[in-house]
Amino acid sequence: MNSNALFDHLESYVRSKDDVELILLKGHLVLEQALNQMLLVHFKNCQDIAELNLTFSKKLDLLQALRGNDHLSGEFNLIREVNRIRNRLAHQID
Repeated sequence: MNSNALFDHLESYVRSKDDVELILLKGHLVLEQALNQMLLVHFKNCQDIAELNLTFSKKLDLLQALRGNDHLSGEFNLIREVNRIRNRLAHQID
């Protein structure tokens, strides 16, 4: 599935849901897949990434270190915030 089809599918899925928590959790999974794809630029295959057994946060740290201070530095901060919110949601009952 190409990226446009993936985002179209994701958008239709999100529009069909009312549960903000579910949208956040699913969105976090999509972001992690995007991070994996971005890391593939620097690795030979996805198995190399999987063998590192990195958390979401560590994948983001690694990608930022590999890319340096490029035009995505602001986006990295936003993704970190999404991860922080997701972690609070997943690890706190109320």
